Amino acid sequence: MEQSTVGELSSDVTMRLSQEEFRSVPSELSLVITNHTGEEYTYGSEYRLEVYLDDQWYILPAEEELYFTSIGVMLQPDGINSENIAPEEYREHLPAGHYRVVKEFYGAGGEITAAAEFSISE
Repeated sequence: MEQSTVGELSSDVTMRLSQEEFRSVPSELSLVITNHTGEEYTYGSEYRLEVYLDDQWYILPAEEELYFTSIGVMLQPDGINSENIAPEEYREHLPAGHYRVVKEFYGAGGEITAAAEFSISE
């Protein structure tokens, strides 16, 4: 697996999950995306999953080629958006471990990255 290139995560836009602990791969993850600034951001439907191993984050390759609809979702200044994603489309089986959903956001200041972590226990 390729090591993640994500450096410091943004504090301008943050993500969290409505649930962070699972016993198996959830059929759906509910993301809450919060804009903590007076600036507008946009983002798309694409995301990636990363796994935490040996004190490092690694990009988890999808089991098969993924296609995301090319859309631009607006995140209003000081706004909150909710998004649902289906990680089982990305990867049908995830072993017990610590994971995160990573998304990029685009604003006047350029590209920023946010992540939301979750765990799967057996």
